[in-house]
Amino acid sequence: MIPNYRVWIKKDKKYYLVLGYVKDDGYGTQILISKAELEYEWIDLDDNILESSTGEPDRNGKEIFDGDRCSADADVPEGMERTKFYMSVIFVNGGFCFKLEQDGSLYPIDVIKDIEVIGHIHEEKP
Repeated sequence: MIPNYRVWIKKDKKYYLVLGYVKDDGYGTQILISKAELEYEWIDLDDNILESSTGEPDRNGKEIFDGDRCSADADVPEGMERTKFYMSVIFVNGGFCFKLEQDGSLYPIDVIKDIEVIGHIHEEKP
C-alpha cells in the first residue's frame, strides 16, 4: 500500500491532501497540496501538521488517518445496552493505535473492529 497523507493547515483550519514533498531544501520542508481540483500550492510544513493514513477503512469505507476521532460500540453480553466509546488515532512505537478517551489506554488499530470516523483532533469534541 502506498500511504496517503493529509496536512492540517492551522491558518485555514482545514485538511488538504498531500501530493508530494521536498524534504528540507535549505528553506525547510515543502509539501505540495491540492486545495481544489486543478489548484495546487507548495507550503511550508513547519507550522502545519502532517498526518498519515493507517491504511485501514472505517465501517463506512472512509480512510482512517492519524489524528482522527473515532467511535465504536463496546461488546457487551446479550440483553445489556450497547455502549459507545470514543478514541483518537495516534502513532506510537512504530505503529498506529487507538487511544481511548475514557481512560487513555492504548490498543493496536487491528484489535478494535466496527470503527466509525466521527471527526478529528483539531476540532471541538461533540
